[in-house]
Amino acid sequence: MRTKKAIINYITETIPEILIMFLGFFRIKFFLKYLGSDMLGLYQMYGQFFAYINLTEAGFSTAALYALYKPISKNDTKKVNSILSGTNKIFKIIGFGMILIGVIFSFFIKYFIKGNIIDNNYIIFSFIIFLLINVLGYFFKPYSIYFDAKEKRYIPNLIYQIGLLVKTITEIVLLFVGFDLIKILMVSLIIVLITNLIVKITMKKQYPEIDFKGEKDYSAWKGTKHLIVHKLSGVVANNVDMLVISTFVGLIKVVLYSSYMYVINAIKILLSKFSSSLYSLVGIKMLGDSEEDNYKTFMELNTLMSFVSIVICGSLSFAINPFINIFYEGEIVTSKVLAFCFILMLFISINSSTLCVYTNSTGLFKETKVCTITEAVTNLVLSIIGMILFGIPGILIATSISYIVADYIIKPKILYKNTFKKKSTKEFYLNFLITMIIFIISYILNSFIKINVSSLFLWFIICSGLFIINLIVTYLIFKVLKMNLWIDRIKKMIRRKLKNES
Repeated sequence: MRTKKAIINYITETIPEILIMFLGFFRIKFFLKYLGSDMLGLYQMYGQFFAYINLTEAGFSTAALYALYKPISKNDTKKVNSILSGTNKIFKIIGFGMILIGVIFSFFIKYFIKGNIIDNNYIIFSFIIFLLINVLGYFFKPYSIYFDAKEKRYIPNLIYQIGLLVKTITEIVLLFVGFDLIKILMVSLIIVLITNLIVKITMKKQYPEIDFKGEKDYSAWKGTKHLIVHKLSGVVANNVDMLVISTFVGLIKVVLYSSYMYVINAIKILLSKFSSSLYSLVGIKMLGDSEEDNYKTFMELNTLMSFVSIVICGSLSFAINPFINIFYEGEIVTSKVLAFCFILMLFISINSSTLCVYTNSTGLFKETKVCTITEAVTNLVLSIIGMILFGIPGILIATSISYIVADYIIKPKILYKNTFKKKSTKEFYLNFLITMIIFIISYILNSFIKINVSSLFLWFIICSGLFIINLIVTYLIFKVLKMNLWIDRIKKMIRRKLKNES
């Protein structure tokens, strides 16, 4: 039942997300065509700036979700209401705090853009609207968190994804009509408000017993004393690259970086939906299953993500540059070196996702602070050095190194010691070593494949065929190496489903 819910959560996020990301490519293309590279670069930078303002949240969403697991498992409605009532007030304070910080920060954005040619008042006003769009969700956050804790994430998923789909289509239409960035953002703000109101109404109808007006329990906020370190370090680690490029080079290079990053992030988002759908599943599972069973599940999921990383990243070696060349009609100059650096970064990120799921779901926020601090400091220092010496490839290599140091040297030992009560991490590192070797071989072989077409349709047909070949070959390799235990869980789930239906 839990596995089924995780799959439903994933499907309801993934299918709409694919369509939204597909439309997102057109949105970027039309932004570039109708508003220019500087305006596109500015719009993309807003997301990086907001990530730092978002530190005000201090990881409270994760702490609030974690606090709800136990009372929900015990059907303690009074305690649940108390926690939700307290978190509702805290989220409102967070929201207003973000707005205040964002408005002040808007006056300093120009100093982070080398060679800026956009009017400063325009930057300030457009960023404030962008800020409101992203902050608005925090005033409705407790409603979606409760759905997540109840393992019904798929309900707000559908609502938010449909809202995002409408928002994306509307933005594309408005670009065609000739609206500027400020007008587009104002329309988007209205759509986001309506979407959040629908989530609130849906939650109240489905769970009438939930009351936000009871005695307020602020205990979940205590969990942020460790989460704020994760939040701060994570923001620095994941959002430093574009800021360094904008400050040292300018907005045009930001567009080059983001063109690759949009493809990489599209894949990361799809996979993160799978990971996030497992948070509540793993969190509740860890309360009842034995340490050995939990470890077995962890290794199954870990080898599954290793398999996924090889299939996806190996296939990108022949697919990513031709796609960018065809879609953007040669307006963005591609590079084999850049492509490899982005793909390597994605490979490492996918492989570490299982560690993130388990450390977050089991509440190891205090113990893993050292990981995020190490990642942030390493990435910041090496990114600046890498930018000066090697340009954008230097930044990407710096990010990959920071991932390896934090997620593969430190975090596994913490997880094994505190969650599985195991001293040896030999099996984990052996799995990663084998995965890395298979990936390198796969990447080298696939990189010899040249795709010279001018049509996205032909590109899709050719790449789909090559992807299927990669999928089959990689699976056979995993089967020979006996690293396909995850397939047994899928088979059991299917058999159980068929048995119940019969």
